[in-house]
Amino acid sequence: MRREYVRYTDNLPIHISLSDIREYPIHWHNALEIIFVLKGSIYLNIEAGTYKVKAEQIEMVNADEAHRIYSDEENLVLILQINPSFFDKYYADMKNMFFYADTSEENIQNTEEYIILKQFVAILLLESIKKRENYQEFINKTLIDLLYHLINHFHYLMYEKEELKDDEEQLQRYHRIVKYIYNNFKNKISLQEIAEKEYLSSHYLSYKIKNTVGISFNEFLNLTRVEEAIKLLLDTDKTLTEISQELGFSHIRYFNKYFKKHYKMTPKEYRKKYKKTEEELKEIKKVKEYSTDLSLDYLKDYLAEYSRYNIEEEIIKIDLNLSDEGKKLDKNYLEKLYFGNFHYLLIEDIFKNLKSIQELLNFKYLIIKDCFKNRNYRLFEEGVKKLKVLDLTPYIIISKDEEDIFLSNIDSILENFSSEEVEKWIFEYDKSLDDRIKFSNRSIIYDDKINDIYNTEYMLPYTFKNFMNDDFYMQALDFKEELFSGEYGVLSYQGVKKPSYYSMYFASLLGDKIISKGENHILTCNDEDYQILIFNEGKENVNKEIHFFLNIENLIDDYRVIKYQVDEKSGSSYRIWRSMGKSKKLKDEEIQLIEYMSFPKVDIKHAKKSNVFPINFKMFGSGATMIIFKKVQKAPY
Repeated sequence: MRREYVRYTDNLPIHISLSDIREYPIHWHNALEIIFVLKGSIYLNIEAGTYKVKAEQIEMVNADEAHRIYSDEENLVLILQINPSFFDKYYADMKNMFFYADTSEENIQNTEEYIILKQFVAILLLESIKKRENYQEFINKTLIDLLYHLINHFHYLMYEKEELKDDEEQLQRYHRIVKYIYNNFKNKISLQEIAEKEYLSSHYLSYKIKNTVGISFNEFLNLTRVEEAIKLLLDTDKTLTEISQELGFSHIRYFNKYFKKHYKMTPKEYRKKYKKTEEELKEIKKVKEYSTDLSLDYLKDYLAEYSRYNIEEEIIKIDLNLSDEGKKLDKNYLEKLYFGNFHYLLIEDIFKNLKSIQELLNFKYLIIKDCFKNRNYRLFEEGVKKLKVLDLTPYIIISKDEEDIFLSNIDSILENFSSEEVEKWIFEYDKSLDDRIKFSNRSIIYDDKINDIYNTEYMLPYTFKNFMNDDFYMQALDFKEELFSGEYGVLSYQGVKKPSYYSMYFASLLGDKIISKGENHILTCNDEDYQILIFNEGKENVNKEIHFFLNIENLIDDYRVIKYQVDEKSGSSYRIWRSMGKSKKLKDEEIQLIEYMSFPKVDIKHAKKSNVFPINFKMFGSGATMIIFKKVQKAPY
């Protein structure tokens, strides 16, 4: 039997195989077949045409098209078969849709539409092999994207007539005409009949059909009939007369005439040559199958930009005992916040952004500098009053250049602010702040060069490995107007929260006592609540998925468990900005959209009293997860 039935696996609408094909006799199946030659070359006979497909080229066989594959050299052929009923859910006219590829020239498939098509095939292959989390969802999404890419770039009428791509009305008209022929070729149909349906003259329609598909209406109708004849000749025992009548020919001699024109032999000769028993077909078929894993190396260039490619997977198990004794956690990291040039305080938008930080994190001191450089004491006084509104105490850096000006204004400071108030201020005289704010890890240094590290999720694990040092503090804001300028503030100039903002927010949620601290975790408590901070330092240029397994021992009550997560896939305003094209100038609504989309991933669940309560989750690349156990206050009744 020449009609094959594709076996789809894992409840997915695709089947992928990798083979060296020397002879695959004529067959057909109800599946769209995308053939990607990875090595060598093959000849593909599709109904009345034969095409040579070389390495790095793709060809397509539509559902129920009779085709044969053969080759006289070593080859590797990746075949992706797609169940058309999957596409039916998204495109109503799928059964009348056909796709063609062009393999006629050496570099003809180096264009963008072919590269994207190959990327889709590579992604489907990767997901079906690796079977990572949610792989079925990613396969279905990729198939939908593939469908519309095929419709927009490989539509059979666009293949015949490129200019139809830009003429939707004409494209739909000729699609209706071809569809009508395909669905009615077994009946007696005429050009006049179709012309009346389209409100066109038969002469004009005849000209346009030949101009669009390359042959006349009668030739196209009879070609459709003889191509269908192959299935009846090879897969039934019907007589030639019966086949001729079934296909709509008025006489068997017309059947013979048109069949011979396209296949260079009569239907009788064709049947004699190609009709075989099942045993004979097995003997003829020369196909050596390989594991599809081998094809990934051939397609790695098409996967370079795919986020789920080259993922390293790691499992980290952490045991946490809530009954262990804790010791006091000094939250010095919430003492000081670095601001920089004092005069920025007088800019209303910047002050508003500083206010949003302070309302959430409640720092004690704001480190400011250049307070006296412009010799205008009144501006200094105005700025300090603004700090009082935020309940922030000045931490003033005085440079050598400001020494005389500062000394000349001491009396004015004491006149306008009480001595008790000024005594709380901190003055750091004649020291270089630059030396105080240098970081050591990953070339993070205080300079004017753009360093994307300050924009990324790496700042979370960096913060949690260093924030308990006495001299650690963060910078409040970026002062360059680009959304992500490479500065090291926790907020951008526009007030967008960078991942480093959430590092300080997570740190502020920690309890008053620290129970344990490890390479990837900090466990704290206050009163009857617990806080677990999990963090991971990813590697540059490596997509790493870390699966954390936490065993929470001695959970003595019921708790509400709230989990916040920021990593390379969630909560990163920088990643979202990059996905939007990295524009330096964004509209207000685009900035608001980034703000909305970059909130940490949040999950809430209930944990019952237990000896060991398990929590497991995945983190992608650099990032951190804050887990809060809040004791459930039970009703008295």
